[in-house]
Amino acid sequence: MSKDALLLIQTLLTTLEREDLSFGVKELEYMAYHDPLTGLPNRRYFFELGNRYLDLAKREGKKVFVLFVDLAGFKAINDTYGHLSGDEVLKTVSKRILDRVRRSDVVARYGGDEFTILLYDMKEEYLKSLLERILSTFREPVRVENKHLSVTPNIGVARFPEDGENLEELLKVADMRMYKAKEMKVPYFSLS
Repeated sequence: MSKDALLLIQTLLTTLEREDLSFGVKELEYMAYHDPLTGLPNRRYFFELGNRYLDLAKREGKKVFVLFVDLAGFKAINDTYGHLSGDEVLKTVSKRILDRVRRSDVVARYGGDEFTILLYDMKEEYLKSLLERILSTFREPVRVENKHLSVTPNIGVARFPEDGENLEELLKVADMRMYKAKEMKVPYFSLS
């Protein structure tokens, strides 16, 4: 084999190795910031994006809402039908929620059967309409194989800047209000 051919092969191999490494880094970055089951941003990414949105809202004087969503009845699905069925419910619910929010909104899987949603620059008068759209995702059961499975949401709502100055405070308030919604047996709880 000629020297030129060997040099060409060596160059191609080096290029392929770099591309594979580059692909690996992108893949690892995606995995670090997204939930592997739903493909939604994970808690870590939610905090990074959320803090950027809050910084922007402070500078621009915009309102931000943080929603904490818990799926009532999800544990019973896992216990009765198994985790694979539960996984299908989570994937379907996450897609349905994404279909109901604006493209600029951030929907994340916070953990287990909990989701968080950040609504940047949402007018107060549109919040109830958006909550109703999100609730509508749960009216239709999720079909898994030949079963129709249902979960119901409990949603807590926190407002920036009224309920907190940072994302941790807002999530704490939204979480407390989500538990209040559960306690009161209502789909969502928000102080106006």
